Amino acid sequence: MMKPTPFQKFESLAKQLVEGSFQRIFSGGLTLSGVAAELAKTVEDQVDNGQVPRQYNIHLNPADFEQIRQVEANPTAQLADYLHRLVQQAGLSMNGRPHISLFADPAVSPQEIRIEAEKERPSTQTVTQIRQMPAAGDGLTADIAALDAYLIIEGQQHLPLTKPLTSLGRSVDNDIVLDAPTVSRQHAQIRWRYGRFVLYDLSSRGRTQVNNQPISEMALQSGDVISLSSVKLIYAEGESDPQQRPRSANRLDDETQIRPPKTS
Repeated sequence: MMKPTPFQKFESLAKQLVEGSFQRIFSGGLTLSGVAAELAKTVEDQVDNGQVPRQYNIHLNPADFEQIRQVEANPTAQLADYLHRLVQQAGLSMNGRPHISLFADPAVSPQEIRIEAEKERPSTQTVTQIRQMPAAGDGLTADIAALDAYLIIEGQQHLPLTKPLTSLGRSVDNDIVLDAPTVSRQHAQIRWRYGRFVLYDLSSRGRTQVNNQPISEMALQSGDVISLSSVKLIYAEGESDPQQRPRSANRLDDETQIRPPKTS
């Protein structure tokens, strides 16, 4: 059995605390447990030498905001308590108890969550970093662009990784659609974590491999060979002359589709 990675330990702990803290379930719309799960991901992104910020501003669509307010007596207090326990049990440190602010924001789409983590500098100047799904902030975009990472599908088709989260699978709602019967509908995700891309298996059948080894999660390195069931991909970084990359063969155009980024 493979030893759990720090990513897996943190996310497993966050999931356990969410399940134990938020018992209400209602049909449709956004749940407070869903907000808590996104909050945990934001905290994970902000870890710096074991320290995390204490201030988080959460923006929700007005309809989702009102639904949560009607169901939950004090959602900000519940989220703050959840975050406090998560930080303690994860062995992280925070300068005081968490402070959570919840806002109804018409600019936010239904079931979308935007979270701002405010990090205090010694100069007392506050820097705000935004976690917004599915779009990335300017800082993340610059870091991802600097890495110049991409996937090579079946040795020929090159797909750049330009977002903090890229989904892969057979379903048409994935970012990269692989039309192969052996690929799961939601097979895998590639997520930006701690300055690098991390591959997550979603197939739950052990059909995601890196360099012929089954994985549930792995930080990718240039040259890694990824197998999503029968489909082979190569993860690579840095290309001095992208125009020299070979173009797709016609047969690959029939198997792989790239979903264009959403426009506002």
